[in-house]
Amino acid sequence: MLMSQSEQVTPTAQGGKPSLRQMNEQMVQRLLAQQADAIADGGYGLRVLEHTGRDSAHLHRTPIGVLLRAGCSYLVCPDRTRDWPRNLLAAPRCVIHGGVQRDERCAHPIDGDEGIDVVTHYVSVVQAPWALRAFGLSDDPARDEVARAMPRMIVFRLEKPSHSHPVNSPTRQLEQEH
Repeated sequence: MLMSQSEQVTPTAQGGKPSLRQMNEQMVQRLLAQQADAIADGGYGLRVLEHTGRDSAHLHRTPIGVLLRAGCSYLVCPDRTRDWPRNLLAAPRCVIHGGVQRDERCAHPIDGDEGIDVVTHYVSVVQAPWALRAFGLSDDPARDEVARAMPRMIVFRLEKPSHSHPVNSPTRQLEQEH
């Protein structure tokens, strides 16, 4: 049974608000516990990204928006210095969880026209104001505005991995990523 957000969050000592780590953990648990809706081409859906820590080699789970565009799945991050993109750059094999579904992928960074097009489309379909603010772009940004902002962002195309190496071992310790 899913608990309400107020029941799941343990407040921090500072002001009684949950920490980012606690909010991410809560979202991960919620996403894993519910059936994942199919992502229509041109849309996005919330999923859980399982990735390997670049220093710790521990598995981390991070709530993430997956964009489906022209039959390809993408991850978009407004800040390439966050832990999860840096982890994917170091170890691109990952798992995308949608409820009980488990989809092994390899995350390939992209840039240039494809990256600009993906970011432009992503910010046009995402509805969460806090997520859009993180991009630091104007409402309905022009392509050239996105192009100027690309150096601080990162986009990954998710592809099926070759089967010569297994994806993350399920026996490794999972840690929540913030």
